Amino acid sequence: MTFAETNSRLDQERRAKFCGVASIRVNALCFAGPRWTTELAPERRILEPFKRKFREEKGFRADEHRHHAKAIISPELLDSCLRNANIEAQRLREETEPHVELELPPNTQLQCLQQGEKALAACEAFDGAQTRWIVDLYLEDLSDDLRRLFLEEHDYREAPSDGEFYRKIREYQGVHGQKNQYFERLWLGQLSALSKNRRNLFEQLSRNKAFLEAFDDLLIVPALFSGFRLTVIHQMMSLRCEEPIIAYLRCIGQTWRTICGDDKNKMEKIDADTIRALQGMAPGACQSDHSSLLDKLRSGHILGGFTEQARGEMWSQICTVSRHTLIPSLHTFFEDLKYLKCATDSLRRLLHLGPRDTIDGCLESMLTDGSANQHQCIIQFSDSEYKLLPGHAATRFALGCRQLWLAAFRIYQDLPAEPQKAHIRAKPRKKGDEVTLFRLADLASRLGFTSEPIRNILQHSPSRQVARTALLAVIKPGRYMYKNLEGVVDQITGVFESAELVPLSEASSSTQTSGQNEGPIRWGLPHNIDHERDRESLFLPNLHAELMSPFPLMTSIFVRRSVYFAFFGRELPPGVQLDNLLTATDLTDTIMAEIVPRAERSESEDTAGQEGQTKLNKLNKTGQSKLDTLDEVIKELKKRQAELSKLDTSVEERHAEIRGLDKKLKRQVRHLLSLQQQIKVKERSYVWGKGKLRLVDGTQAMSETSSAGTTVQRKNQDQNSSNTSGTGVRDGFPRRSPQRSRPVEIRQHKSQHLRKRQRMSDFDAET
Repeated sequence: MTFAETNSRLDQERRAKFCGVASIRVNALCFAGPRWTTELAPERRILEPFKRKFREEKGFRADEHRHHAKAIISPELLDSCLRNANIEAQRLREETEPHVELELPPNTQLQCLQQGEKALAACEAFDGAQTRWIVDLYLEDLSDDLRRLFLEEHDYREAPSDGEFYRKIREYQGVHGQKNQYFERLWLGQLSALSKNRRNLFEQLSRNKAFLEAFDDLLIVPALFSGFRLTVIHQMMSLRCEEPIIAYLRCIGQTWRTICGDDKNKMEKIDADTIRALQGMAPGACQSDHSSLLDKLRSGHILGGFTEQARGEMWSQICTVSRHTLIPSLHTFFEDLKYLKCATDSLRRLLHLGPRDTIDGCLESMLTDGSANQHQCIIQFSDSEYKLLPGHAATRFALGCRQLWLAAFRIYQDLPAEPQKAHIRAKPRKKGDEVTLFRLADLASRLGFTSEPIRNILQHSPSRQVARTALLAVIKPGRYMYKNLEGVVDQITGVFESAELVPLSEASSSTQTSGQNEGPIRWGLPHNIDHERDRESLFLPNLHAELMSPFPLMTSIFVRRSVYFAFFGRELPPGVQLDNLLTATDLTDTIMAEIVPRAERSESEDTAGQEGQTKLNKLNKTGQSKLDTLDEVIKELKKRQAELSKLDTSVEERHAEIRGLDKKLKRQVRHLLSLQQQIKVKERSYVWGKGKLRLVDGTQAMSETSSAGTTVQRKNQDQNSSNTSGTGVRDGFPRRSPQRSRPVEIRQHKSQHLRKRQRMSDFDAET
C-alpha cells in the first residue's frame, strides 16, 4: 500500500472512531506509554519547567487546553459516563465550549495516546483530583497504525531530538522493531522538514555499514540516544579512526548491558535521567561519586522506575563496571571525539593516507619486519626510558599503535592540524613544533613504523635547524653574513648539548595546583593545567597499572585513563600481562646481549657490560635532556621573531606615513604652480581703456575695443552725412568744409604697464 493510500485509510478510521471532546480529571488519565510501543515516558526535564510555571501563576490559562490529550475509551464505559451526566452522545461531538464534564468511576483511568506534558505537570503541581483537562475520546478498538500515529504526532510538542529521529527511523526500517514503510517515510519527512542537513547526515551514516551496525547495537537501550548527535556525524567519519570509534561504541553497549544484567526489559525501561546522572561517573572508584549517586538512588532520581530489589542489584553492577573507568554514554562519546581528533591531527603528520585508508590500517602497512628486533616489542616508560618485551608481529603492532596514540595524546597541543586547502584565509595559526614532531617520528621509527614523511623528518636535526634559524633571524639578509655558518651552528648546537635534564618532580611542581574546587572535566578536552600534569603519566605501563584503593575525589589522570580504555580497550594483546611490562628487559641490556652471548662472558666482562650499560643510560638521558632544552630555545626564538615582526610592522607604518606626506606635498606644489599660471594669464590681460587701467579677459578686451571703435566710426559717418546734405549755411553761418574724422586710438601707457609687469615678476620670484 502506498503512502497516500495508507494516509487516507488512517484518516477515515480517525473520523469513524472519534467519540467527541470532554473535560476529564487529570488523575483519571494514564500518560505512561503502552507496553507494545517503545515510546518513552515524558522526561523530568520537560515537566519541571511547566510545573514551575503553573505554580508561579497559581493555576493555568484556558488556552493551555488547546493542546488536547487523546485517549481511548470502551463503548460500555462511555455509555455509563453519559448516563451519569444525563447527556447524549451527540453533545460530545459538537465540540463547543464549555466542554462536557465527564466523571469516571473510581480507580478507572483512560489510556492516553500522547505524551501530555502540560496535563501531567498540572497534575503534579496541583491536586490531580480537582484539575481537569480537555480530552479527545476515541473508541478503544483502534488499529495499531492509528494508535502509533497518535503516539508519534509532534504537533503540540517540542521537535524530536536527533536520537529520537534515529531510533524511530531504524525501528521502522526493521532494526529492533517491526518494519513499517509508512511510518519510516513519515519520520524521514519530519527530519527533512526540520533540517535538510540532518537528513543528509543520516543518509551519510546509513551508507557506512560498520558505524551503522555499531549504533544499532545500542538501540537495545533506547534512553542512550538522548545523547545522540546527527550534527557531528560528518566530523566523526572524517577522522578516519574507524577502529577506535567502534571500540568506544562497543564499550558503551557492554557497560550498560552489564548494569542491566543483560535483561532486555531493564534495558528498555531505563530512563534518560538515569543515563545523564550516571554518565562520566565512577562510584566504584571515587568515594565522592559513590556518595552523591547513592543519595540520588535512595531519593528515586535515578532508576526510579524499578523496584527496590532491582535498584539494589543494578547499583551493585554500577559500582563494579566503574571500578577502573568512568561510565560511558553517547554524550561522552561525542565529546571525547574532540580529544581523539586532536591526537589524529598530530599522527597524520607521519602518515600518507589514501582515499579509503584508516589510520590503523595505514600504520599496519607501515610496520617493518626486517629489523633485528622483529621478535621484540619496545615499551616506552618515559621520554628517555625504553624496554624490550618478547612478542610476535601482531603484538608489536598492537602495542606500537597504542603507544603512538598515547604519544599523540601527550603532544597534541604542539602539533595542530596542518592546513589542507591551498587557498585559505589569512587567519592566525599556530605552527607545529619541530622538536616535538622530530620526537614523534623518532618514537614511530623505534616502534618499527616507517614512511616517507617519517624519513624526511628524521633527516633533519631539530637542534641544527633551530640554531640556523636563530642565526639567520637576528641579521638582515643581504646585508650581513657569517664567514663560516656551519661552524657557528656547531657552536650553538654544543651549547644545546650542555643542558641538563630537570628532574620530573621539579618540572611538574608548578602544575600541581589544578582546579580542585571544580574538579576535572569528565569528557572532552581537559583543562590545560591538568593536561600539562597528566602528560608525564600517559605511558602504557602507567595506564595499565592496577589502582590500589578507591580515592576520595575524582582525578584528571583517571579521566584520561578511562578515555584511553574506551577507545583502545583495557585488555592488552594476548600473551602480554602487566607483570611482563613491569619486568621487561632494558633496551640497552638487550643490545649488549645481542653483541656478546651471556653464556660466554666472564665475570669481568659482565662487570664491564654493566658499566657500559650505565654509561649508555647516562648518554641516553643526556641526549634526551638536550632535546628537552630545544623547547625553551624555540620559545625564545619565537619571542624574538615576534619582536622583529613588530618592528617591521612599525617601520612599514612609518614608511606609509612618509609616503602620505610626500603625496600631500606634491599636491600642494601642483596647486601653487597652478596659481602661478593663473596669475600670469591675468597679468597679460591688463589693458588701458578710457583713461583707466582694468583687468579683463583678453577676448573680452578685444571685443570691447572693437565695439568702441565701431561706435566712434558710426558717429563720424552720421556727422559727415548731415554736413553734406545741408545747404552749407546753418543758423546764418556758413558751414565749414568737411574734414575726415580720425579714429580713436587705444594706447597703452607703456611706462605704467612696465611698472606693473616688473612688480608681477618680483612676486613670481618671491613665490
